[in-house]
Amino acid sequence: MIAFSFKKVAALAAALFLASAPVLSSQVPASEAPAQAESPSTDPVSFVKTRVTGLKAVSGESGVSLSWDPVPGAYGYIIGGISNGNPYAQLGWTTSAAYLDQKASLTEYSFYWVFPFIRFNNRNVRGQISASYVYGVRTLPAVSGLAAKPGYNEVQLSWNAVESADGYTLKIKRGANPVETVSDITATAWTDTTALSDALNFYWVYPYLYSGSAKRPGALGHYVYAQPLTVTLEDAQAADAAWFLIEENFYSRQSTVDYLRSQHHFSDEAISYALAQVNADWNEIALKKASELLQSFPCSKEFLRYRLSQHFAFTAEEAAYAVDHVGADWKEQALLYLQIALRDNPNVKFTRLELLGALTIVPLFTEEEALYALDTVGITE
Repeated sequence: MIAFSFKKVAALAAALFLASAPVLSSQVPASEAPAQAESPSTDPVSFVKTRVTGLKAVSGESGVSLSWDPVPGAYGYIIGGISNGNPYAQLGWTTSAAYLDQKASLTEYSFYWVFPFIRFNNRNVRGQISASYVYGVRTLPAVSGLAAKPGYNEVQLSWNAVESADGYTLKIKRGANPVETVSDITATAWTDTTALSDALNFYWVYPYLYSGSAKRPGALGHYVYAQPLTVTLEDAQAADAAWFLIEENFYSRQSTVDYLRSQHHFSDEAISYALAQVNADWNEIALKKASELLQSFPCSKEFLRYRLSQHFAFTAEEAAYAVDHVGADWKEQALLYLQIALRDNPNVKFTRLELLGALTIVPLFTEEEALYALDTVGITE
C-alpha cells in the first residue's frame, strides 16, 4: 500500500526552510566541474536571487522523472529531497534541466526541490530553492512472462509475480465484444472459461498498489492472445475410454496412454484431452491398485512397490505413496503368503531355514516378518 506521510510533510517543511539559507556550497566536488564552468559574465550576487521555476514530477516505471525550466547562466542544478525513506539530503546533481530518481520508493511518496548553481572561485554559488516542491512515486513495473495456454473450452493465463504488488487487473477483448475487466486477482494465474472458440481472445495484465482505498495501476505490458481447443468426437471417445481404465481398473497414467495409443489408436491430442478430463489423482489411483493387488494375493511391502512401478508403470513417488498408505500389516501378509505356499505344496517337506530363505529372497519379506510367519505356523526346525 502506498503511503502519504503527514509526518514526512512536516519534515519536508523544516527541510525546505533550512535548505533555503546557505548560498555557498561544496556539495558538487570541484573535480567534477571543468574549468570552463566558471563564467565571469555571470554575476554571483545577482545569481543567488534566481530560482528554478516550472518544476514537475512524473511517476514512471524507472523512477520519478523531474523537469524544470532552464535557468540562464546556470552551470548545473542540485536536487534535494526526501526519497525512499532517507531524510532531507542532496539526491544528486545534473547539468541539464531534467533528473531521474531511480531510487524512488514504490510504496511512499518522494519529495523534491531544485537549486540552480554556478561555479565561482572554485566554489558553488547556489541560487534560491525552487518556487515549489513536487512529489512522485515509482510506478510498479509491467508483469513479465505473461502467457496464454489454450485448453479445452478454456484459456489458461499465467505471469510472473511483481514485487510489492497488492494484486493484478486483467483486461480481456474477446473477438468483437467490448473490453472486459477482471479485478482483484491476487494469484499469478487465471483461467478464462468463457473464451470464444471462433475468435481470438486478447489479454492484458497489469499490477496495482493500494493508495488508501484506491488502486494505483502499474505499467501495462505486452498482450497475449489464444483460442480454446474444441472438443471432437474422438476426444469424447478417448475421455470415455480413459475414465474406464483409470477409475474402474486403476491404470497408471503411462499405462493409460500406452493402452489408448496402441489399442484404440487415439491421437496424442485426444489422449491429452482425455487425461485432462479425468483429472486423476495418480497417488490415489496407485493406492487403489495396491489395495486390489493385496486382496488378490499377499505381498511384501518391497515387492508391492516393485510390482506397482515395474508391472503397472506407476512412478516411484506414486508407488511409494501407495505402499505407505495402504495400511497393510506386513507380518500378516508374510503369514498369509507362507500358508498359501504350504497349502499348495502339501507333499513337500520344508525346513525352517529353507522357508526363511524362500520368504526373504523372492517375495522380499523382511527377516522379522518371515520369522513371525514361521513362528505363527509353528515351524521350528
